[in-house]
Amino acid sequence: SGESGRGFAVVADEVRELAKQTAVQAGQVTATVERLMSAVDNTVKVMALCEGEMKNSVDQSSRANSSIEEIMGTFATISDLNEQIANFCNTQAEHTNGILQAASQISSLTDSGNKGLARIKEELSSVSALIETQLELLHS
Repeated sequence: SGESGRGFAVVADEVRELAKQTAVQAGQVTATVERLMSAVDNTVKVMALCEGEMKNSVDQSSRANSSIEEIMGTFATISDLNEQIANFCNTQAEHTNGILQAASQISSLTDSGNKGLARIKEELSSVSALIETQLELLHS
């Protein structure tokens, strides 16, 4: 009876230790998911700001009567930018769905999310530069 009691105590200790480790890992997973969701939210906000800037560019180009060729070029550029942003939104939505569906593989998704965010940052910089170029063209 004493031998099996000790065996049960050892098993109970192991179960408690595993429960503690599980709780710690669950907290880490939750924190990682929260950071990813925050990054996604920030990306969406930045994209909304870029969209607002593009709308301002369109308004300014509509008022500019200096050259029809220049206005047509501006609209073509803005159309391309809108298409790029739509593609980025779709890519971001795919990443978000992947995060929700594959929570058990959080470490690999964190890598993918970081790479995606870096690409988005680079593309947003490109979009901003294109918008600034268009604004300069409109003002010249």
